[in-house]
Amino acid sequence: MSDKPIHVLLIDDDALLLRGLEKNLRRAGFNVSLAQNAAEALVAVRDEQPDAALVDYHLPDLMGDELIRSLRGIKSDLICVGFTGEGDPGVADRMLRNGAVDYVDKGEKALEKLTHIFRREVEGRNASFTLDRMRRLQAIADRGRADELVGRAPAMLLLRDAIDRCAKLISRPVLIYGESGSGKERVARAVHAQSGLKGSLVPVNMATLAENLVDSELFGYERGAFSGADRLQRGLFEVAEDGTLFLDEIGEMPLSQQAKLLRALADKRIRRVGGTVDIPVNCRVIAATNRDLRVEVQERRFREDLLYRLAGFELRVPPLRERREDVKGLVHHFVHRENISLKRHVKRVDDEVMAALEGYDWSRNNVRELERAIEQAMIWVDDAEVLTLEHFEMSFAAPSEARRGRGPLSLGAPPAAPAESTDLVADGGEGRPLPQALLEMPWTAAKDHVTNEFGRRYVYQQLVRANFNITLAASYAGMQRPNFSKLVKSFGIDVERIRHQHLSG
Repeated sequence: MSDKPIHVLLIDDDALLLRGLEKNLRRAGFNVSLAQNAAEALVAVRDEQPDAALVDYHLPDLMGDELIRSLRGIKSDLICVGFTGEGDPGVADRMLRNGAVDYVDKGEKALEKLTHIFRREVEGRNASFTLDRMRRLQAIADRGRADELVGRAPAMLLLRDAIDRCAKLISRPVLIYGESGSGKERVARAVHAQSGLKGSLVPVNMATLAENLVDSELFGYERGAFSGADRLQRGLFEVAEDGTLFLDEIGEMPLSQQAKLLRALADKRIRRVGGTVDIPVNCRVIAATNRDLRVEVQERRFREDLLYRLAGFELRVPPLRERREDVKGLVHHFVHRENISLKRHVKRVDDEVMAALEGYDWSRNNVRELERAIEQAMIWVDDAEVLTLEHFEMSFAAPSEARRGRGPLSLGAPPAAPAESTDLVADGGEGRPLPQALLEMPWTAAKDHVTNEFGRRYVYQQLVRANFNITLAASYAGMQRPNFSKLVKSFGIDVERIRHQHLSG
């Protein structure tokens, strides 16, 4: 291993937290850089080439999972670790799916865990760059390239032809229309990949930018431009130099900010906030929207001149319902990708599963929903070589059995309502009377008693249902394992003792 210190980039909008982590990681022998938003992080990765990055999920200008994908687009071997204080079980999953190798909850032991993860991953990469790991990194880096546009349906063949035609016209902006989850960013990355541009594709979701941040994120700012601007900050137009700036959800851009974007597109020059000099920029702009911008123009929510400036070439991404014959190819593509990512060995998809997937109405979230379904099911595969209904049933069991029949595989009808109410709360509030002991309690005490009793029973019965496997019980409850374990302890449930009693009984 090299004697050179591991270079870590810390990304979080909490300046006090950043300084504390920086101080302790430097003491532990790390070289540390800081960024308080996505724009700073993109510049730092491009200019400083760190070994690893700690990425907060909630940033002011971009969500952490999207930022991880963008950072790895700039540096494909960057080791990203998610950082969040959220209890939402989906947060870690989204960050892992977008390229994070691990995640750490904010708390007292965060520093110890981070030190271990950074050293483990960097030293592992330097010591043995195995074929499996290279393939995994390549699979992540290649996401969104032209070969990810899976499908041979007529609508997809037309789209591929249109991408081929517009990719080399690098002086023309591209406007991509498509429903939510249909794959607009994949199309943008395919255009960029085929364009031959030397720079990276830099994405920004306009829906996540507050109105007062649009200028500083897109165009940057000079030192002293406003309170807190203690250094010069390049905007995303500059970060995307010689590459592509992808403006996702352009229809969400505030009307008050659209004139400045129009001027930048027309003049190919920008002016940083607080600046007095125009700066030439050289990047292709691709925008995407799930709205009909012509209707937005009529409703006076979008500038007509900006629409025509963006629409140098228009692409339409077909929804999955218009190309059902592509479902099978997409399923095999996602299974293959997860085989590499999760080190699974699935060779075949059960016929019953494929029939269900092909017959499901994917209109809610299109390809994204199908991708999510496969990713979740593959987590449960372990060493199996066939993807079956059982794997989907496990992944869609959370948060309760009431979800049965609502997932893509229609795993059966929702369970019938119980014939009787519980012994604590009467049906409809008017049936069986409440226990006298509850009525003699004050409102708050009675409510707490009922809530605690329900919680204890719920947790216990999920454990029984999962045969006292805490990980499986947590998934049934729609929770992360650590949070579910805390609930178990809070109710004083001794899992090992009860498991032993059940086995011996």
